[in-house]
Amino acid sequence: MKKKEVLKVISVVLISALLILFFSRLLTPTWYGWNNDNTSKGFYREPNDRLQAVFVGTSQSLNGISPMELYRRYGICAYNLSSEQQPLLASLYWIKEVERLHGKTLQTVVLDLSFVFHDEDTSPKLTMNEKALTHMRFSGVKAEAYRALAEQYGIDPVEYIVPLIRYHSRWSSVTLSDLQGLTTAKNQFYTRGQNLSYEMSHDIKSGDDLLIPNYAVTEEINRSQSDIDKVLNDRNLGYVDQIAEFCREKDLDLIFIKIAKSSSDTDHDALQYLADRYGVPLIDFNLYSVQQDANLDFPYDYWDEKHPNIAGAQKITDYIGKVMVQRRSFTDARTDPAYDYMKEQAEQYRPVWDAIDLISGTELVPYLNVLKSDRYSVFLSVKGDAAEGLTDYEKDALTELGFSALAAIGPGESYLGVRSRGAVLLDERGAGIRLIADGTFDAKKGCSVEHVYRLPVKENGGLKEAKPSIPQGADRFSLESGGRQAGNLTSIVLSQKNRADDRQGVNIVVYDHVLERIVDTSCFDMTSGEPVRSDTALPYRYHMRLNGAKLSAAETIGDYILTGSRAADCTMILCGTMGWEKPLLTEEDKEVLAQYGIDDGSFIEKQPFILIIQKGTVLLCKDVDPKEPLEAQLTGLINVTVTKQPKKDMTLRIGNDTYTIGKNCIYAIAYNGKFQTIMNERYLRKMS
Repeated sequence: MKKKEVLKVISVVLISALLILFFSRLLTPTWYGWNNDNTSKGFYREPNDRLQAVFVGTSQSLNGISPMELYRRYGICAYNLSSEQQPLLASLYWIKEVERLHGKTLQTVVLDLSFVFHDEDTSPKLTMNEKALTHMRFSGVKAEAYRALAEQYGIDPVEYIVPLIRYHSRWSSVTLSDLQGLTTAKNQFYTRGQNLSYEMSHDIKSGDDLLIPNYAVTEEINRSQSDIDKVLNDRNLGYVDQIAEFCREKDLDLIFIKIAKSSSDTDHDALQYLADRYGVPLIDFNLYSVQQDANLDFPYDYWDEKHPNIAGAQKITDYIGKVMVQRRSFTDARTDPAYDYMKEQAEQYRPVWDAIDLISGTELVPYLNVLKSDRYSVFLSVKGDAAEGLTDYEKDALTELGFSALAAIGPGESYLGVRSRGAVLLDERGAGIRLIADGTFDAKKGCSVEHVYRLPVKENGGLKEAKPSIPQGADRFSLESGGRQAGNLTSIVLSQKNRADDRQGVNIVVYDHVLERIVDTSCFDMTSGEPVRSDTALPYRYHMRLNGAKLSAAETIGDYILTGSRAADCTMILCGTMGWEKPLLTEEDKEVLAQYGIDDGSFIEKQPFILIIQKGTVLLCKDVDPKEPLEAQLTGLINVTVTKQPKKDMTLRIGNDTYTIGKNCIYAIAYNGKFQTIMNERYLRKMS
């Protein structure tokens, strides 16, 4: 064969190979959601032998672990390689890949065990394995991973070696976003694998509809081994075995975690069984004691029933970091020159820390201080009244920020304010008028105010003239304020959606032009004597519901009394009805009652009685004459009445609510005085 022909053949082979590589990469799916594309690309930009810790697991850890927080608090260089519903097969091989590239520095592996309860053999789990492993660079580790994947799902391994074979049918679904995957233009590597979620669950759900993990109710769970075996499967156990063995071989500190979500209490026993089996620590955030130690509040720290937001991730990471540094000694990446590149990432991450300060902020002045940055656009609108409760301290802070009209607002006046990129564009107040404003909005540059309307109102709050037509669009904003004198309303429309919390007081929406997103919506109520963030009652309501759940789970009268005594603003009303007998009281119950000065002689057997305990103090302990009504007016509690009783049932009235309780039992009602609502009611003991 002539030299020219040889060159031609080589050229054809090279061009064909390049085309195969190009189209394999183009047709291979790129997942931008849940930070997957950022995660793999950022990981391979990391210099070798730098990572000291790695996190692997599902979307709970993907959202709930902040490597940059670990760097800021403890000086640890870590990476979060979690992904959506990440199967344990993928977790195993990502751990091996990290050790391959960072074997000299890697010390700790933190494994999220959420997936241990899943069935990995189903088709959707194949997709999740591919999603987790596709953008791992080719090496002996990836080849081993694909052999295991192909064997488990019955796929030809060649399809993974040449992705064009597996994904050739994606021609029709290729979009510009697939081309974006070939570049790094829009990637945010400073998150180090964390998916950033800014929403709070109380923005989506009411305070009465927030997650309570099933086994946050009780710490003492002890299920049988057969119950544990039912929730674990051999394949997943096999992968956990391999992970534990690999970590032992490489002298890596393995830590198991479970981030809180709604789960069966059998899950905790299964997790503890695994931790004991491998001799590793378990951090289970479903346990109430761990939630308290970590200071987790679901209304603020989660954005849905399963996933922490950036504020929750900060708390969860801090808690895990404390355990990590107790078990291993880490080189401080904050002071070691080998890690200087992380200082730049920390600066890039700073807007996230500021956003955490905003969504967690409950006091007005510290909140306003964060807003001084010129990267924000801040929109303010008053509903009802904002004049009450403003001290000179808050007025000075508002004036310093440029909102002097708000600092001087009168009772019932309307108000609108806009500050964008450090410049105050609008600061208007007025009595007896409705304020409306609109303008343009740019996600990067900021906004400008185009029109401000001061519309007079009638005595009933309605407008005296027609409302102006306000242009709408993705690049527009509009504001409206009606004080108590002008309709009692608010609106902050950004990109065609009303973002205002729509509560009494100063409604605020904050847009971050660096992150290119809304980072907080809030309202400060000025009518309570001092500015109070309106949603601060939600954690209280959450814990009220949690205490109600714990009361439902109490197995004895003594447990019920002790649980209720620890609950904030709780009054317990225990009633013994006609025919009750002392065998209904266990020895444990009697010991608890004795703590309150109540003994066996306090009640007449088979005669009705009522016991009322408020904040740990006995307010009433009395036998009830079935022929005479009993009425008690209690401090912090509405009127309680026991009516004349027929031969069978007791009728109990608390305010306007009536309870008919059957005979031969001890019945309990837990009442929350702050919200004047029943936390729990149930039969504690009943004769058979």
